[in-house]
Formats: sequence, structure tokens, C-alpha cells
Amino acid sequence: MGDKVLKVAAQFATATKEVAVATAVAAAGGPALHPLAGAIADGGFAVTVWPFVAEDADPVTDADTLSGMRELHHALQGVSHPLPSYEASLDKTRAALSSVPHGILNEHDSALLARSLDMVQAACDASPTRVVHGENSILNRLSVSGRAIFIDFEGTLVAPPEWDLAVWPDALLRELWPEHDPDTLSYMRLGIYARTSVYCWRHAAARPESDNLRWHAEHHLANVRTFLARE
Repeated sequence: MGDKVLKVAAQFATATKEVAVATAVAAAGGPALHPLAGAIADGGFAVTVWPFVAEDADPVTDADTLSGMRELHHALQGVSHPLPSYEASLDKTRAALSSVPHGILNEHDSALLARSLDMVQAACDASPTRVVHGENSILNRLSVSGRAIFIDFEGTLVAPPEWDLAVWPDALLRELWPEHDPDTLSYMRLGIYARTSVYCWRHAAARPESDNLRWHAEHHLANVRTFLARE
């Protein structure tokens, strides 16, 4: 729509949350786009309206993106909208795991994934928490005027900061986020592997013809196996 982008969500509450989080971050000068309107209910779905921005030809560096994440974390602490905790996120993943048919995922591998989720929760239980983006990935960032801008706040939650940091390499984190906890970081990476595998298996069950979904499910499951073999 010209200078606007419409985003459709399945749940009005999720869309309302995303608008509230992005509004708070942008108002605090943080790296987020300010929504142009509140969530709009439309035929069983919800629509949010965002400004269109042109991305830079060259993406910002990993170092600049990590610095942007620090800005984002600072701004997120001012969000007043009620947010879920890591427990709720992990319980949602457990529910997804339980819905995967045994014909798609065998009992042994299902138990490995369940054990991984329990280990991630134990690590979160033992760590300080704050408001985090929740779904930090290259797909949820834009490069605009030399600055990393973060989008898609549907997954924003209260969790250890390492929940967001797990996608960056150790050397960069030691340099730019030295206060992070390496042990917690390790378990948050396990969480990425396990959660991604679970949801890929669930989608593969619904779309058995998709070799790509099964490949990603197996790939992340292999990462889980490798991690647990070191424990």
C-alpha cells in the first residue's frame, strides 16, 4: 500500500501486543518502527499498519546489529503491556511437541526434545530475566540508514537476555556483551535447536510432502543430539 505495510495476524491479542511493544520501543528512541495505527479486527483476523522503509543495499555489520540489540533491550524495559514469561513459551513448545504424531517423530527423539526443553527451563530459572525480543533472527531485522531496526514483536517475552543473544558468535559477545553468562548462552542455543525442530516436525506432520521441512527438523534435532552428547 505505497508507503504503508499491512500485516495480518491470526489473533487480535497478539497483534495488540506487538503494536504496544513497538510503540514503547520507538517512543523511547529504540530501534523499532512506530506503528501507524492500533490493531484492527477484520473478519476473524487482526491487521496492523506499519510504515514502509527502504532497506540499505548493504546490511549493517554483526557488531552494529549486536549494539542495536543492546539499545533494544534498554528500550524494552519500559514496555508496560502484559508479557508472557519463558515458561509460557516453553509450555507452548511442549504442547506442539505432544501434537506431533509418533509416525513422524519417534518416541526416543521426542523424549530428547522434551528433555532439552526442560534443560532450557532450568537454565532460565537460574538466570536473571528481563524483557527480550524473543524471536531474534536475521529475518526479524532491517538495515535502515546504517542502523539495525528490529521488527516482529509477537514473541516478546520475559527471559534471560541470552535468549536473544544466542544467535551471535562467542567472540563477538565477549567483546560487545561481556556481562553475558556463557553457560546460560549455551542452553539458550539448545533452546533454539529444540524449539525449531519441534515446530518443523509439527509442520512436517501437516505437510508430509515437504522435504524441506523434514530436512530442517532433522538438522536441528541433530544439533540437539550433539549438544546432549556433550552433557
